[in-house]
Amino acid sequence: MVPAHSFVPYRTPYVDYGNQRFNWGRPNNQRHLEFAFSDIVSREQDTVRQAFENAFEQYVGDSLRRTGPQVFNEGEIKKRFKLDGLCNDFAIIDGDVVVLFEAKNKALTHALPASASAMTYQSKFKATVVKAAAQIDNVAKHVEADGAFSHASIHRVVVTYGDLMLGSAKYLFENVAEKDLPLVLSIDQVDRLVEAVRLGPCKIGKFFEDYYQRQATPHTHLFSPRQLLEQQPYLLSDQPRHLEDIFNPFFDSITKLVGDEATGYFTGADKL
Repeated sequence: MVPAHSFVPYRTPYVDYGNQRFNWGRPNNQRHLEFAFSDIVSREQDTVRQAFENAFEQYVGDSLRRTGPQVFNEGEIKKRFKLDGLCNDFAIIDGDVVVLFEAKNKALTHALPASASAMTYQSKFKATVVKAAAQIDNVAKHVEADGAFSHASIHRVVVTYGDLMLGSAKYLFENVAEKDLPLVLSIDQVDRLVEAVRLGPCKIGKFFEDYYQRQATPHTHLFSPRQLLEQQPYLLSDQPRHLEDIFNPFFDSITKLVGDEATGYFTGADKL
């Protein structure tokens, strides 16, 4: 058997054995495809990258609209709150709760050092989290100035396409209350939250209120919102339904190409 570190394409371990190459399970294979796709797109021209950024933003908007309450896009936000200057992508308005979302088509993890100064992380996040915070902050000020929302609870979220163990962005800023800074959620986490809201166990605002209440007490403090998604009433027993609707036809077509599900054999496997 060849050592695992000899085959680590796109940060996924592979092993050669018996003239065949194996990966270590579906999660690794899925990540391998994600990284490969991401790397291909990142090397393309700006027009190609912009197309995928637009597609990601549209997907985020489609997901948020499954929550039920009114969802404003960027143009609607500017019109409703007479906004000038920086603006974020989406706003969910549910009674006296406003949740502001900025979609960033970035994974944010691959180029980050495991340990560095706050200034280093601020530089790394300048085009993503820091910029998003400025966009959301400008919208939040206009919302607060609107008489209809003067007492509204405002929550701020940056949505990325990859996992980021950041949670709160509080250490990227100085002298700013944690509730006035964006939380960072991956689109996977947003999909899980959206499904919990759609199924009825919680409202979108309740999730964020619950999170910040826990942050106020040391023994309930969470590192990131992801941990709260793993607790009731937000924990899901199944994948979000809309993901199954999207991916099942895709996997069915792959299955037809692969061939025999019982043996896992596909044409050309003996040549790997």
